[in-house]
Amino acid sequence: MIGSRFFASLPSRRIFALSALFCAACAGIAGNTAHAFTPDSPEVKSMLAKGFKFLETADDDRLGGKCLIGLAFVKQGKREEHDKVKSAVEACLNVTAGEPEAIDLDIYSNGLAIIFLCNLDPYKYRIPIEKLIIAMERKQKKCGGWGYPNEEVGDSSMTQYGALSLWEASKVGFPIPDRVLENCAIWLIRVQDPSGGWPYKGKHEGTNPETGVYKRIEQGTEVRLGVTTAALGSTYICADLLRITIVIPRNDDPTLSPALIQVLEAAPPAKPNERVDAAALKKAQDDGRLYFRANYSIKSPVFPHYYLYALERFQSFAEASDGRIIKESGWYNEGVTQLKKTQLEDGSWEPGGLPKPIDTAFACLFLLRSTKKSIERAKEFAAAKLVGGNRLPKDFAQAKVRDQKVVAPLGQLETDKLLAAILDPQRPEFPRVLDNVPEVAVRLRGETLPDNTPVAKRLVTAFPEAPVASRVLILRIFSQMDQLRHVPTLIIGLEDVNLQVRREALESLQKLTKRISPLGSEALSDAKKHAELIADWKAWYSRLSNPRIDRVAESAAGSGS
Repeated sequence: MIGSRFFASLPSRRIFALSALFCAACAGIAGNTAHAFTPDSPEVKSMLAKGFKFLETADDDRLGGKCLIGLAFVKQGKREEHDKVKSAVEACLNVTAGEPEAIDLDIYSNGLAIIFLCNLDPYKYRIPIEKLIIAMERKQKKCGGWGYPNEEVGDSSMTQYGALSLWEASKVGFPIPDRVLENCAIWLIRVQDPSGGWPYKGKHEGTNPETGVYKRIEQGTEVRLGVTTAALGSTYICADLLRITIVIPRNDDPTLSPALIQVLEAAPPAKPNERVDAAALKKAQDDGRLYFRANYSIKSPVFPHYYLYALERFQSFAEASDGRIIKESGWYNEGVTQLKKTQLEDGSWEPGGLPKPIDTAFACLFLLRSTKKSIERAKEFAAAKLVGGNRLPKDFAQAKVRDQKVVAPLGQLETDKLLAAILDPQRPEFPRVLDNVPEVAVRLRGETLPDNTPVAKRLVTAFPEAPVASRVLILRIFSQMDQLRHVPTLIIGLEDVNLQVRREALESLQKLTKRISPLGSEALSDAKKHAELIADWKAWYSRLSNPRIDRVAESAAGSGS
């Protein structure tokens, strides 16, 4: 049964174009509700105050439960100083202390940890987030969905947390491999029921080799509204992140800065995907929306608070996809009315099949319009491809636009401060250096320290013992210097104990040398293939430069040559 392991069918997200007719119909569902509520309504604020008072002393033993409660407080505006937020952070840091391969979490906990940290501070927690993303990618089934570890089938409930967490991560700048999203989108298309709904656990047949069309088959009694809402939201995520369909906030939105509008206007258009049929994905969404409309109810017989939260997610994406801002929605009014009837004296809600703290956190996230907050927040990060969670500059007046990114200018950093910033991620200048790698690379080609030592040489010497974020930054700087003498340092990075550094080293090698190794990034997580990958690059550089690469690398690490 859904939820026998964890929370059950949880929420979902984003973004494919909805027809105006459908959106209007969804917005009008329960449109006859007597009161028009918003999160700022006195009645809603009173309910939230009671709910959060209960959550102040509530807890859950699982990482996912702690992160869900922590997420509710973050959406309320609390930070690390709050006990529940601090508790969730500590739990996340404990499970990410080692390498990504050692992270053994259920899909819900893995996904919620990513979502929680991305909403709290994606820059500060960029290393744990990166590890959690890698762990999530590794758990994806061959079929393309996510599911229980002892089964090969995917299920819509867990798949939404794979997709949702990757959406949250992508929107604050973490790169997500297209293949992960493509496999997810294809699985969602293949397991849709002929009725348009989705099942909990999906089954599918093969593809017509002549047409490439996926034939829908009967999914049985597990097709229902809750998991359909989850799966439908996952199709929005895949379409958005694969840029099959892009939802961009309207440029007349008064909340957008001029710099961000410039980025949005310059954003590349939607593009065809070689593996995912856009028409098939659009049809899956159209049919899914029809099923949703035909079966809509504000009440769910199973996991009602999870369902309300999932409903808020779906409707928020519907509004965003149509470029509309709806202040008072009929479905939200109905949900508030329902929650007013079922809230208990202690501030929690009537049991809905999940632990009280979990049901209460879901109810609070619904009342806060949590997904709408995430979508509005994504505007601030739009087009800012900030690897590792780097944030947008606070002063947009001084911002620059580079490669569809909003970046703070490097400014007139003195050489010693520039070097110190590169080697210490905690320094306030570090984000600006990370934002301006091309400019830094050009400057460092001829920059020297007071003792006439080249700054680049000092970076080579410091590289092996530098913090992870600094090692990543150094590799990125060297990749743009157009100097092959930095290849040995990049190969040292390829041998690094940290997977994030190894990934960056491989990308930097390929960028600097204009050479693609026959072994791809997948080799970085396989001991045997990883050794072959290192040997391939050493052999290539050895043929290029004659000296043995191991001596060159040792020399680079020791003397900065």
